[in-house]
Formats: sequence, C-alpha cells, structure tokens
Amino acid sequence: MFIDFSILGIILFAIMAWGANRPFLMAILSAGLLLAFTGRLVWSLRNDRFFIPYRTLFIPLSALFVLVVWQLLNPRPALDAAPVLWPYSVESYTTRLYLLLLGSFIALFYSVMRGFHSRSQISIAIYWIIGVGVLESLYGFIQQVGGYEYVWKTPTLGVGAQGTLMNHNHFALLLNMSICTGVGFLYRRTLELLRGQILGIRNFLNMSELPRLFIILLWIGFIGLGVFLSLSRTGIFAMFAALGSMLLALGCSGKRKHAVSIMIAVLLVVFGLGLYSGMGDAFDRYASLARNWQFEESRGTLWKDAWPMIATSPLFGTGLGSFKWTYPAYESLNPDIPAVYAHNDYLQLIIEIGFIGFGLVLWAFVICLKTALKNLKSGDPLTRSIGLAAIGALVAVAIQEFVDYSLFIPGVAAMLVLLISLNEKVASLEKRGDLQAGDVKSISC
Repeated sequence: MFIDFSILGIILFAIMAWGANRPFLMAILSAGLLLAFTGRLVWSLRNDRFFIPYRTLFIPLSALFVLVVWQLLNPRPALDAAPVLWPYSVESYTTRLYLLLLGSFIALFYSVMRGFHSRSQISIAIYWIIGVGVLESLYGFIQQVGGYEYVWKTPTLGVGAQGTLMNHNHFALLLNMSICTGVGFLYRRTLELLRGQILGIRNFLNMSELPRLFIILLWIGFIGLGVFLSLSRTGIFAMFAALGSMLLALGCSGKRKHAVSIMIAVLLVVFGLGLYSGMGDAFDRYASLARNWQFEESRGTLWKDAWPMIATSPLFGTGLGSFKWTYPAYESLNPDIPAVYAHNDYLQLIIEIGFIGFGLVLWAFVICLKTALKNLKSGDPLTRSIGLAAIGALVAVAIQEFVDYSLFIPGVAAMLVLLISLNEKVASLEKRGDLQAGDVKSISC
C-alpha cells in the first residue's frame, strides 16, 4: 500500500513541477519510479511472491526498450553522413535520458500490475486521477479568470489557462484524461446504486447517495470548464470526441443502459459551466483557423520542413529525443530559434524511432484499446468503468497528438501510463476472478 501511494505522489510531483521535461526533473521522476519498482521487487522476493505478471503489452514495450538501447549503443553524431539501416543515435545524451524515462514508465507499469491489490486501492487511484484534474482546473481557473498569469512564480507562456504545466495543450490533455476517468467513475456509481433498475425520475430521486452523484457530476463539469479555459482548440474537440467515443463504445458493447442519460448530464454541466464563464475566447480561437497564414507560419511549415527528416533513417530513426538536434539543418522558419518538438507526436516518433519503432507504439496502443473494449463487456462495474475511461483517454490522446507533443511531457505521459496500467490490472484480476471475490489474497505493500 505504501508503494502504491508513493507512485501516486511521484506522478503528482511530475505534474506539479513546472518544466518537468527538463533533464534534471526528468531524472528525478525516473529515479522515483525506479526506486518504487525496486521496492516492489524487494518486497516480492522477501515474501517469496516474485513473478512477472504476463500481459501482452509487455511485448511491444520491451521491444521498444531494446530498440532504444540499440540506438544508444551506436552513437553517430555526423548529421550529414549517408543513411544507415541499423539503429543509431545522433545525440547519445538525450537518447540516454529518454531511455531512462522509458524504462521508468515500464517499471511503473510493472509496479501497478504487482500492486493495487484490492478494489479499494484501485478506487483510491481513480479518485486521485479525478482529484488531480480538479486541482489543475482550479489553478487554470485562477489563471484565466482571476488574472494570475503565473505557473508558481514563472510567467505563463502563450494563450489560455495551463495549470501547472508548460503549455495549454498539455493542460487540456491531462484534464481530458481526468474527465474520462470521472465519467467512468460516475457510470460505475450509477450502476452500483441502481442495481439493475431503470434510470427513471422516481428511482433517480430515491437514490440514497444522490448528492454524491451530483458532486461527481460537478467535478467533471469543473474539469471540463478547465478544458474550455485552456483555449486549446484540439483539446476542446478531443474532449467531445472522447465523450462521444465512450458513448459509442457502450452502445456497441451492449452496455448502453443509463449511458445516454449520464452523457447528456455530463454535456449539460460542461456546457453550462462553459457558458457561464464565457466561451467567447474559445470561439475566437476556432475562428482564427480561417486565417490560413496562422497555420502555415507555425505548425504547417514546421511539419513541411520536418518531413524530409524521415528519409535519414526510415526504419529505426535517428535516436529517441534527437529531433531538436537534427531539425535545425532542415528548418526554414526562424532558423535562429530551432523547434524543440515537432508539434506532432506521430511525425516526431517516426523521425526518432523510425517506422519499426512507431509500429511498436501503435501495437501497444491497439493492445490497450482492445483490453479496454474487453473490460467494457465485464459484469463488474469497476472493471467496466476503467475500461470506459481508458477508451476515452486513448481517443483524446490519439486526436491531440496530431498537433501537439504532450506525450513528451513526463507528467502527462505518466498519467496516461497509470491509467492504462490500471486498465490492464483490472483485466488481469477479472481473468483470475479476484475482483468478484473482493480483495486479492496476497500480501501488499
């Protein structure tokens, strides 16, 4: 139990520490997660319970780790040399740093799979994800409405609320993952309270825990307000796309009971709070898309310049984290201020780890989505709710990363890894029949 809480605290540090994508803070996050992983291993060995929990997701993650190790073992700093057909890195220091981060995320996945042994512990993690969203939304509300244009003591950059993160798009994605988790939790509590009854007005008003459901609904609405205040065009679109995909998934799985009513309630609250706070700035941001020059002089030009970089090493890439070192040779926009990220994780991953590495990432994504869809068909409300949350989060990530680099931000990436790890965890417990029985019959730390 102590290790589980430690993991949540370490991820919270990565989210709250402004500029967590700086090498020093990335190293602290990695060290913390690896220390928790070590503690989990020591505890398991001490109690003669050591085993590697088999999940298919370990296969692409392990293969990706091996690929990046291979890149690191073949430093090749010459940017103008002829392309090669094996993995290498043009900047060993950065690749080593991201390899450490990748390894710590795999360790996080293992730690969650070997921890969170009971329904109550898993529920605490769910509450924690929702709570982080509420806290970040509150900070963003103070920034955008209260006029406090700082992240801690550092002036905010760009437009919109950004909470404790460096960018309003990262802020929006973090909140979207929290919203999806909150909707899944609301769906679970509704199922548990109704116990198979129809969601009619009489049954709804007679619920003993009706005030708690309203509180959960308000939490979700407040987090949605934070997404509006971020002024992230893709983030706002991704929020509604995620909610729509969750509703569609419930319908296709045959679990549409109560789903429409819950989604309508969520949308009404989100829109209501958004209208109350004023959504004019968000609409102005969408209207700005009509000015083609605004797109062409930012991401459009960046992507156009970065596209030829793929040909340098199409199979294995130029090294994880190497984009900012290789891009200046191709840049035509503001060459004196080189871009650090491609603002498109798909494009950047292909450049850095090649089509083979990118294929491993897609494989992992498909496994996570498949597990979530399977969990959605479960008879257990907890398993179903986490599967539903994972579906929405994966859809939000897939949409937002077309125009952003949020997964290169450690705190945001760690939140996603935690959520998909919980998704895999409940699937494993469901397979063993432990969730229906209550708590797992094993010693936890």
